[in-house]
Amino acid sequence: MDSVILGVQVVLAAVFAVSGVAKLFDLPGTRVAVKEFGVPEGMAPFAALLLPAAELVVAVALIPGSTARWGAVGAFVLLVTFSAGIANALAKGRTPDCNCFGNLYSARVGRRTLIRNLGLAALAGFVVVAAPDIEVGDWVAARTPAELVAVGTAAAALGLLAVSLVLWSRNRRLRSYNVTLEDYISRNQPERVEGLPIGELAPNFNLEGLGGETRTLESLRAGGRPALLVFVDPGCGPCRYVMPDLVRWQGALADKLAIAFISEGNPEKVRAVWNEQGTDLLLDPDSYVTRRAFRVLTWPSAIAIGRDGRIASDLVYDRDAMEAVIRAVLGHAAAPAPGHAAKRALITSADPAV
Repeated sequence: MDSVILGVQVVLAAVFAVSGVAKLFDLPGTRVAVKEFGVPEGMAPFAALLLPAAELVVAVALIPGSTARWGAVGAFVLLVTFSAGIANALAKGRTPDCNCFGNLYSARVGRRTLIRNLGLAALAGFVVVAAPDIEVGDWVAARTPAELVAVGTAAAALGLLAVSLVLWSRNRRLRSYNVTLEDYISRNQPERVEGLPIGELAPNFNLEGLGGETRTLESLRAGGRPALLVFVDPGCGPCRYVMPDLVRWQGALADKLAIAFISEGNPEKVRAVWNEQGTDLLLDPDSYVTRRAFRVLTWPSAIAIGRDGRIASDLVYDRDAMEAVIRAVLGHAAAPAPGHAAKRALITSADPAV
């Protein structure tokens, strides 16, 4: 029985440790999540730090036998609080983003989220009632080598099973999405998946910037400048990787080329993520400009608008390809091949302004 209880303690400790660390590495997302669950605006930054700190304290307390019961009490209280917040949101017809494991895993709350939290709360309650005063080291010392190997093998198997279930679930969602996309293409757009044809007149738009100003494609192209539209998303890791170079080029080429960032997603999360990057970008909360006007389904991606206001490049998806498109639209190099990343041979210096 002691082994079962200790196993539950370790599982709970691992869950809270991963959750706490992931939230600390995604504080903007955590701030948005706590606000969506009803925390006042002024308290959100404090709550966003307090929550992962509390989870880490619980994770540490769950391991030693002398504090395991108190750690389990903390875990139980947090999980019941999370469950109450989720149930309240669902009762009001809202499905906020849980940001449960920061950038590792985040999804809209639903019945599954509620059931998962209640299940973990039940495990924490079990430890509160039954936790023995046994230390992990004492438990290990009391086991034979064969028993330790068996426990390690079982733990590894359970870990692989958990990872497999997560991957299977995500694969199911991707397959469902692909079927939907293929159906859309077959009925509406059999010849293209993403982007607009080169030479087509670029659709105008009217979007709000992070500072509240309104921008249009025409205003971006004032003076007949070409433009590069870069489509990003607040949850996109590669977007954050390419952003510093693009922001630098935006400043260096301001008199020759307009570089505009367009982000779909929750406006509060967009502001939280990109304000910290010091990025000036446009909000597309209903995804109309991104998905319908320009037919963009991948992030980051960029498309060039020529001096004549027409599409001047295929969509490109990485930093080198974007640099090559900038050079091409400014007349410094050939455009990259459609559907492929630009070859490094096209890049002649670290700054396209040269």
